[in-house]
Amino acid sequence: MNLVVEPAMHGTGHSAINAGIISSLRAAFPRQPLRFAAEAEHLAEVQRLLGAAPLMDGEFRHAPGAARLAAVAFVPALAR
Repeated sequence: MNLVVEPAMHGTGHSAINAGIISSLRAAFPRQPLRFAAEAEHLAEVQRLLGAAPLMDGEFRHAPGAARLAAVAFVPALAR
């Protein structure tokens, strides 16, 4: 499983970079599930940018501010 966590960005800034990372991971590891956690607005923008190339066996999860900043606390929960 590939985990992508955006612990610091709020809003739409940096979304294109994360969309590119997710697209690259999908291309490199097409059979691996992928999970992405970020702030709600950031998450929505990454999903919009992926548009025609959504996560196949993956999921997006909203991670509230405090949880994103304490990545160690929520990364194990994403792997379940």
